[in-house]
Amino acid sequence: MKVDQCSISDIHSLTSHIKEAGQLDCLVLNAGITLRKTVTDTTDDDWLRVVNANINNNFFLVRDLMNIIPHGSRIIFIGSLMAIHPHATSLAYAVTKAAIHAMAQNLVKCFEATDTTVNVIAPGFVETEWQKAKPEHIRQNIYNKTAIKRFASPQEIADAVRFCIGNPFVNGSTIEVSGGYCFK
Repeated sequence: MKVDQCSISDIHSLTSHIKEAGQLDCLVLNAGITLRKTVTDTTDDDWLRVVNANINNNFFLVRDLMNIIPHGSRIIFIGSLMAIHPHATSLAYAVTKAAIHAMAQNLVKCFEATDTTVNVIAPGFVETEWQKAKPEHIRQNIYNKTAIKRFASPQEIADAVRFCIGNPFVNGSTIEVSGGYCFK
């Protein structure tokens, strides 16, 4: 099902579709968008689009699916290292990802005594098509800030998600998968 994460009506359609399936044992909330504008260049619509995609619609999904999430399930948000280490040109992204980190920690209390865990994976820079398109000097600048001197592979992020799925005692955690970003 194709869904625009910025659209509240699309999210409601998605939740209806999922509810028809019955129950949901694992929910990985990975969708998100960024905005690379200065604070003064960010319009109200720009800000609200990022807030809807990165915070509101993730909350709506969890809220609207709560009654089909059985005990012992897993909820995993994909946050960001930018929620931990600020970035000058992505304020909306960093703030909304920080809100995701806080939402996950607070949802732990909502799922208390259900054996359902809620965690965040906070990736650093990941070798995606978008990152591959960056100019080499920018990539090198990022490498130089990372102890491992490279970007994460998508597989390495997926491995962190699998770890959270497989470990029923990891709960309320934010797991950084950053290669040692800013450890200089």
